[in-house]
Amino acid sequence: MHDVSVQSLATAQTRWSEVADAECNHNIVFSQYIEDFPHDIDLAIISTTAEFRPEVVNLISSKFRPRYWILEKVLAQSIDGLKRIKDSVSGDSQCWVNTHRRAVPWHQNFKQHIFTGSPLTLEVEGGPWGLACNTIHFLDLLSWLSSEELISLDTSGLSDEWHSAKRKGNWEIFGTIQAIFARGSRAIITSSANGRPMYTYQITDKMTCWRVDEENGSISNALGFSLPGKMPLQSEMTSSLVDNILVHGICELPTLEVSVDLHTVFLKSMITHWNASHRSQDQIVPIT
Repeated sequence: MHDVSVQSLATAQTRWSEVADAECNHNIVFSQYIEDFPHDIDLAIISTTAEFRPEVVNLISSKFRPRYWILEKVLAQSIDGLKRIKDSVSGDSQCWVNTHRRAVPWHQNFKQHIFTGSPLTLEVEGGPWGLACNTIHFLDLLSWLSSEELISLDTSGLSDEWHSAKRKGNWEIFGTIQAIFARGSRAIITSSANGRPMYTYQITDKMTCWRVDEENGSISNALGFSLPGKMPLQSEMTSSLVDNILVHGICELPTLEVSVDLHTVFLKSMITHWNASHRSQDQIVPIT
């Protein structure tokens, strides 16, 4: 594990010691220095903030040969950053992006019950749940459910006032984003300043409206059908994702190419709104 922070490495070592049993024979390297790691890497997981992700991906690809990559979202803060990432992992490597709802068995089961012969409508609403940071999750969800590409984003419903995010140097915003997909599906995504930092969402198909409550493990529709399940924690998903990649060379997360297309539309619109709010001409939007 590589991190420039000594404190973060110490925390990681503590967490590892808490879960590793006495018979575990894994050799874990914790280091501030990237040169300490072997040249041939099976899987690189890049969980930096969006600001530094293009730089880190480029650095690793220049010094090592990862067979596989998993990248966190938001991928980057600029269109140039997306291009740098895409260029850095080209070649024989396979890369996926961790917008993970399409890889959750509960959501995969749900997809089998949705009528997809006509456009879908996704409506997300809640308190301060992190719209700028997390909207990409819902754009990927609807793209996957509808098998449609994202065409455009309308940010006119967003506030002109940005506020500091939890991660220093990054910003969040309240309001509503509307997304249009290739065959007419759309998403209406809202975050308000009041209430709990949570959300619920509903998906309307030609037949009925589905209410999804991930916090309480419930999906139900207006016809009385219920589909209980569980939204796993990231820590509960990672091991199976890694196993499938290393053993079978497959992953149910979106590929880098699919995610870059989504991110491109998303980031262009968010950069435009950032500049309109600040009367600037920045090439980045500081979100992560």
